[in-house]
Amino acid sequence: MISREAFPGQWPDAGVTEPVLILTPTGRDAALAVACLDAAGIRAHVCPGVKEFCAALDGAAAGLIAEEALPAPALDWLVLALQRQPVWSDVPLILLTTSATTTEALWQHLQGRGAAAGHVTLLERPLHRLTLLSTVQVALRSRRRQHDIRRLHEELQRRIAEQTATLGQLHASEQGLRHLNETLDQRVAQEEPEPDPYEWMDQGEDAIVDAEQSGWGSTKTISLLVVAAVLTL
Repeated sequence: MISREAFPGQWPDAGVTEPVLILTPTGRDAALAVACLDAAGIRAHVCPGVKEFCAALDGAAAGLIAEEALPAPALDWLVLALQRQPVWSDVPLILLTTSATTTEALWQHLQGRGAAAGHVTLLERPLHRLTLLSTVQVALRSRRRQHDIRRLHEELQRRIAEQTATLGQLHASEQGLRHLNETLDQRVAQEEPEPDPYEWMDQGEDAIVDAEQSGWGSTKTISLLVVAAVLTL
């Protein structure tokens, strides 16, 4: 049972707009918890059963559960819901228990089913409003930090995607330039035939014949002049 003592002042919601889920199927715990949180400006949502609680867990700031709402099958549902959370998410849970013996048994039960200890805070009844509000406040601050991590993770993924796209565009441009260079090389090779290494010899012979006919000198002298001229080309 949650004590009805007045709690002075308003507690901020730590920047989290998600509701605190409440699953307390017996007594007046649910009504008192909602009134307590509402007076502090903290949203609360009462779930009729564990399946509804688990379905809404991803969109919750925290969860308040009474031990009587967690028989073995329900506890399995809860553990599966905790394990399927995104990598950034670790919804804080507050479990209301009735005695130290029950608290220890429930804790061991959770650990035996693979629930991480970081998920769970155990509170013994009777629970005062101050204790409940301070515990919920810590849970909300934890959830706010998780959302900060989520935003950083999303920003990192966005930048990685942008860099990957840029690298893909650069690679495609490089491939296009390489293909263009290969095409140009092929065209140049087709349009410019290889020079004939014997062409200059034919030109030299023609020059010697022309020189002899013009009376420029002996064949030997003319040949040397022609060879020298050709070598200087």
